[in-house]
Formats: sequence, C-alpha cells, structure tokens
Amino acid sequence: MRILGIDIGGTNIKYALVTDGLSVLETGSVESDAKFGAERLLKNVCAVCDRHSFDALGVSTAGIVGKDGEIAYANENIPKYTGTPLKKRLEEKYGVPVYVLNDIAAGALAETDGQREYYYLALGTGVGGMYVRGNEAFSGASGQAGQIGYLPSKNGTSIVDKTVSTAGLERLGKDTAKRLFERAETGDQAAVAALSAWREEFVHLCAWIVGLYNPSEIVLGGGISEQKEKLLRFLEAGLDGLPVPYQNTFRLKTATAGNYAGALGAVKYVKESMKQ
Repeated sequence: MRILGIDIGGTNIKYALVTDGLSVLETGSVESDAKFGAERLLKNVCAVCDRHSFDALGVSTAGIVGKDGEIAYANENIPKYTGTPLKKRLEEKYGVPVYVLNDIAAGALAETDGQREYYYLALGTGVGGMYVRGNEAFSGASGQAGQIGYLPSKNGTSIVDKTVSTAGLERLGKDTAKRLFERAETGDQAAVAALSAWREEFVHLCAWIVGLYNPSEIVLGGGISEQKEKLLRFLEAGLDGLPVPYQNTFRLKTATAGNYAGALGAVKYVKESMKQ
C-alpha cells in the first residue's frame, strides 16, 4: 500500500510518498501559490497528486479542519479557503480514501511512536500546540484545541501568537532567531535582552500547558527547533520561573521529524484512521 502525504502551507506544498510500513519512497516540495486563493492552491495540490500512484491520501493543512474534512476556518493567508470541502473534492477526483487534518496536529503526530505522551508546541510565524497520547492528537470537539495562539501574553496586552512565536522573537530582537542566539553567545547584550524577554513569554505559555495538560514532555517544533541543544539549554535555564507546583514536571525536547513533518504526520493519521 502506498500513501501520499501532502502538507499544505502558505508558501509551499510538501509531500511524501510512503509505504504502509512507513518507508519513505519520495519527498518533494512545490510552491503553493496560496496567496492567489483556494482554487489556485487546489490546482497545485492536484498537480502533485497527478504525478504519483497511491492507495490513500493524507492532507495536512493550515486552518481549522471540520470533522467532515471541510476547511471550517482559514485566515487571509489563503483567500476563499474557508468552507472548501477538501476531503470530498479529493476523494471524488482520485477515488481513494482521503483524510484531512490541521497542520499542527500533523506535526504533532509526526513525532509519535505509538507509545509516547507529550504536548507538541510549534513556534513559527505563529504558535500552535497539540496534546498527543499514543497515536491520537486531541484537537477538541470542533478542531480548535490546537489554536493556542490566541491565549493572552504574560502582561495580558497581547497574545502568545505575537510574543512566543519565532516571528515575535525576531520582531523583538530585530534579527533572525539564529543570529540572535549567535550574538548572545558572544555577549551581545541587546540579543541577550531580547532572548530573555522572549523566554519569559515562553515560560508563561508553558504554565498554561502544564496546568491544562500536565504532559511528561513538551516537544518543540517549528523553525526555531533547529537550534536544538542550544535552544533547550537556554529555555531550561528559565523554567524556575514556573509556578512552584509546575516545576520539574516535564522534559523539554526538540522535534525530530524534520522538514517533511507535516506530510509524514498526515501519513500516520491515514494509517491510524484506516484501522478504526
């Protein structure tokens, strides 16, 4: 059995063709042209599908996904995407089972081995998160449990989407995250100050996560996770800022699935869904 996993983003469509034993046969990426709207985006998705032979299709996508595989809500990054019956249209076109999930859930599932319990926290342009146990990502009654970016910031005047995200850090520090870490290591006080302020916001978000889910691990995804041990050491040094009952209750880790995490997570979602 061959499963095609597709990860729809605002900039690129990434894909992975995988066997049901999770052996990766092919990966690739094409431009999504999402800014031109839903129909242009779907044309590009179908162009990827048309080049492959597959028995099932898993789709990771930006936006809130309804239980019927329809896009319940998407922001202005993909115009006219809200309401698109994605599952229905792809099943009618390709005649195979199609399973659609939110990109945060897909990134979260990419890390699972079927046994672990953790909270997946994606830090990129915005912030998203998902609690995972076994092979299941818990997205809530209407798929909004991963939309944590709207939680209030530490001082309550903003939201964590703007303060904890990688983009938020880079706005604050007026440099790339990679460069800020490099500068901080050389003692650059402006970089140290920006990173320290960002870490306080991160710890504030961790308090929400621990209070609501009490996970044994918080797994960091998104572009900033590429800093790996450097990132973990820096963040762990600030965890004593958590409320005392929440301290020493979880481990921080960085995601391991890499650049095609969304597509691989969509494949795992297909496998689990077809068992049920």
